[in-house]
Amino acid sequence: MDVSLHSPLLRLPRELRNQVYDSLFRGSCFKFTRKRIQVTLSYGSPIEASTSLPVWLLTSKQVLKEGLDQLYHTARCTRCLREPNVPGLKFSLETGRYEKQPEPVDNPRKLLSLTSIRALDLKDIQLSTYTTHPHVTPATFYICDRDGIRFLLQHLLAEGVTLNHLKLTLTLPTIYEFLYEPEDWKADLFEIEALARAKRVELVVQEPQMSASRVHDVRACRVAIARLQQELVRAAKSVVGAQDHECTVKNWKTTEHSLGGWYCRMRKGHRPSTDDEITVEDGDEVLALFDDSGGRDWVKVRRLKTGTEGLIPSRYIQTVTENKTSCTWHLEVSKGWSTEKEVHIQELVVHTY
Repeated sequence: MDVSLHSPLLRLPRELRNQVYDSLFRGSCFKFTRKRIQVTLSYGSPIEASTSLPVWLLTSKQVLKEGLDQLYHTARCTRCLREPNVPGLKFSLETGRYEKQPEPVDNPRKLLSLTSIRALDLKDIQLSTYTTHPHVTPATFYICDRDGIRFLLQHLLAEGVTLNHLKLTLTLPTIYEFLYEPEDWKADLFEIEALARAKRVELVVQEPQMSASRVHDVRACRVAIARLQQELVRAAKSVVGAQDHECTVKNWKTTEHSLGGWYCRMRKGHRPSTDDEITVEDGDEVLALFDDSGGRDWVKVRRLKTGTEGLIPSRYIQTVTENKTSCTWHLEVSKGWSTEKEVHIQELVVHTY
């Protein structure tokens, strides 16, 4: 018997059925494990995580196929974690302990597949730095807790999967080496550059909340961010298969509400001796800006009391206050020319042709 003849849903056009599936999936979140990789699949803005797929998917084979197609088309993988290999035990994210692994049972979640994932949106990816002794430079950025990302991307690459959208939100470290030159920094982006394949890449870099007792971190982070941006551009081009002569680029910009710096307090006043410098008083609050015009011993600031900008000796900065302006940098790389109007005010877009 043809079920579609008796089903009001299946008699609708496919476009309308997809809208129905979209409404049913909206706000859902599914967790499953494949190849010892724990994955969270989110559809829209999930309210709470579900332990199984909805039962309406099992009403017919046609509904199951079309529903899963819609799920993979829109859902994003928002978390991945590599499970430790302990025979007979399973690591629980809820308790943080190893628990006895239950006997396998039939579960609709077995219908989910890693190779069907088409979008990754992984947040709170912590970056850290290391140096190789006895050589202090260059200091290298790397991704912490990289196992989950590495194994997932390796599996997708081995299966020949090309993602439609790859978005990674990276958080910078709060402590830096005393390094103030661009050549003192580099980035190890192996997980992104060598393993990922995507049609569109979006990388978001969130600046850290700086410690008030480590003023030199402001100067070092300012230089390190500029270097990291260059490395991210190169890695993103590699992911989408773009070459320098095949793409157009928009420069990095910050969000509209960001001033791109840190609030600082002066330990000593300064009187200018050149036109590039400004006058500041002891105890003044200033905004340390991202600008390399002053060199390693000077920093460009904005005096909050007057709004004037100029250079001051970096050693005159005493503390970094806790109410740091939020600053987020966006990088977007995609294949082909975009016909859509750009809605972001902060991005670097690369289109290949």
